[in-house]
Amino acid sequence: YKGEYYFDTPDVTFDKGNDYLIDLLSKNAPTSDSSSGYITVHFNVNCNQQLGEYGLIQMDRSYKATSFSYELIKHIFDEVSHLKNFPSLESNKNWFFYKDNHAFLMFKIGDGKIIDVCP
Repeated sequence: YKGEYYFDTPDVTFDKGNDYLIDLLSKNAPTSDSSSGYITVHFNVNCNQQLGEYGLIQMDRSYKATSFSYELIKHIFDEVSHLKNFPSLESNKNWFFYKDNHAFLMFKIGDGKIIDVCP
């Protein structure tokens, strides 16, 4: 079982911060899509800080299902899958047996460009 990112776990926020992520993902991002909304990539971070078991949610600004261009989604997935700076998930609680953790990055898209990232 994987612990959820918000469930009394150590901080699993990406070590280099959101500004780094925005800069990294904006570099060489495709410009063929002019849509706005949110792209959420969720994944597991294992005990070696490796990512896997990806999922994808695409929403417009009204939080309704939508689709962004294949090129933009592929670019985001490619960049996220190479991230290496997630903290260790070791817990100091005796009852906390999780070594893997479920996390997500939600990218705010404005006119086809990545303009913000959460959490």
